Amino acid sequence: MTRLSDKTLRRWLRTGRPTRVERHLDDPDVTARLELLTRLDAGEVAALRSLSEPGDGFEERVTAGASRRANNETAGLLIDLLGLGWHTTAAIAEPPGSDDTPA
Repeated sequence: MTRLSDKTLRRWLRTGRPTRVERHLDDPDVTARLELLTRLDAGEVAALRSLSEPGDGFEERVTAGASRRANNETAGLLIDLLGLGWHTTAAIAEPPGSDDTPA
């Protein structure tokens, strides 16, 4: 098998021909050269890290949001339960056919 040049490997990677590259991954030489060709420099690693790490106060904001959501759900449930008594009383107290809807 002929040795692939770095130029050919770069072109395959750049043009989106991963299937061509995959056929040569069993060759340790090709794998090592691909690792070198695709290695990110320190600046790129730092830029990606800054984009992927959560910002300052992220954990506190998530915790506060979850707590606020739980409080809102509890308040909504309480309001629904209080309304249930009102609606039950109204349904029992009104005689059948007293509303405006046809029977």
